[in-house]
Amino acid sequence: MSTQPQIIFYFVFTLIIVLSFGSFIIWFLYNYQQNQNMYEKKLDQIKTEQEQLILKSQIETQESILKNISREIHDNIGLTLSLSKLHLNNVKNPCAKVILSTELITKAISNLRVVSRTLNSDYVLSSGFLNSLKKELGYISSIGHQKIQLEIKGSQKFLESSRELMLFRVTQEIYNNAIKHSDAKTITTSISYNENDLKIIIQDDGKGFHYIPEESNYLGLKNIQSRVELLKGTCEINSKQNVGTIISLSIPFNC
Repeated sequence: MSTQPQIIFYFVFTLIIVLSFGSFIIWFLYNYQQNQNMYEKKLDQIKTEQEQLILKSQIETQESILKNISREIHDNIGLTLSLSKLHLNNVKNPCAKVILSTELITKAISNLRVVSRTLNSDYVLSSGFLNSLKKELGYISSIGHQKIQLEIKGSQKFLESSRELMLFRVTQEIYNNAIKHSDAKTITTSISYNENDLKIIIQDDGKGFHYIPEESNYLGLKNIQSRVELLKGTCEINSKQNVGTIISLSIPFNC
């Protein structure tokens, strides 16, 4: 009889040790998993930051190249066309072909001025996003291949100048894709200035394409999405074959 309490004692003692050891194992595994998750999140954060730094560097390089092209257009090509127009205007008794050539050169000079300005980051920064966008749409409309529609809702608000420049480059890329690939007859842009964000919807009635985000290999679309991510915004792309494409952007004012 005297051994029964001892057996119970040893059983309880063994049970406590087993439970304690089991608890320790569970605690250890839990902490290990937590540390592993934190480590993976840290790696993802570092990877994202590195990708953003690379993208920012690429954007700065592109802006420098675009500025040089803008100056080249303004200083050399624009000057050459202006001199050609001047010579044609000095022709005595000009024929119909000379008059037509003068008109075409005048139109080319006008278009080149618009292109030169929208390529020049200094001009975009000083003019702001909305004014630069209107210039870009005016240029597209003057070409005459697409009908351009613009709707603006709400009171205009401003982003930081660098963010406005990046947003303008995003819209340029969208219009460029629509003009080159969609065969659209109409391009519609809706801009809504809300309390907390700026929403932009660009829609075309072109041929569209089969778009699955996870399987997309469209470099232009990836560039758009990457820049929107840098703006801390969202980009939604919807496209249907033979119907058209809608790209919706939402850019926060404060981030």
